[in-house]
Amino acid sequence: MVESSSSNRLCVLNLSDGTVLQLVDDDIPDPPAVSFTNDIPHLNVMWDDGTAHWLNESIIIIRGHPIAIKYWPLLYRYGTPYHFWEEFKADSGEWMKFTAIVEKLHDECKAEHAALVDHAHQEFCADFNDLFTYW
Repeated sequence: MVESSSSNRLCVLNLSDGTVLQLVDDDIPDPPAVSFTNDIPHLNVMWDDGTAHWLNESIIIIRGHPIAIKYWPLLYRYGTPYHFWEEFKADSGEWMKFTAIVEKLHDECKAEHAALVDHAHQEFCADFNDLFTYW
């Protein structure tokens, strides 16, 4: 992954058929909730697009291309426990408690929403209250 000029990361996937997909975070769907516990053969046909087992199918389709499971770690990066605790450390250097983490995330969400509202105010100016009201 490399940083793109926007706030989205750029991810380049080189599929086995020669297709090169340049993706930003907005192109990548949410990770699927899937289990192959009772269907190992299905896991095998989705695992690697460079093997004879590949049937050109996947739970994740991006721009019409089924994405083999072997590429999923490139799409979904969550960091390490170290990175997590670096972000959720109190000023004292101790790990934050669950409630403090939730409050921090809530505050970040609230700030993002406020920024969106400010942007909408700027874009729609006088029409804002007419366009964004509750009935």
